[in-house]
Amino acid sequence: SVIANKRRACVLERTLSVMSAISLRNKQVVSNMFSEGYFAAFMEVMHSHLHNPSIARQCCMLIRNCAVQEKAYQCAFLNLGAEELLRSVKTLHPNTCSDVGSAALRDLNCENYNQHWNP
Repeated sequence: SVIANKRRACVLERTLSVMSAISLRNKQVVSNMFSEGYFAAFMEVMHSHLHNPSIARQCCMLIRNCAVQEKAYQCAFLNLGAEELLRSVKTLHPNTCSDVGSAALRDLNCENYNQHWNP
């Protein structure tokens, strides 16, 4: 039902928010996420909820918090298609994701990360 789908999206957004918070400057947590294959799951969530600005925003922040910690994590996200998805959410949700999408692209060392963002 529509209500159940909205409820699931809300729970997913909150879960991503918590994961983003615990990944901030926490190398052990991010190392565990990396080794357990969570990065691919984050990308799958982002792809399947591309049109939900709140979920997209949380995914951008989570990618950024993980990618900034190690070059291997940056490479992993780039190999999973993060650059394309981040650019897509910036375009789809300019009011919600331009700032965090640009920050994630910057921390992935992508060129032209600020494209279409005017702070």
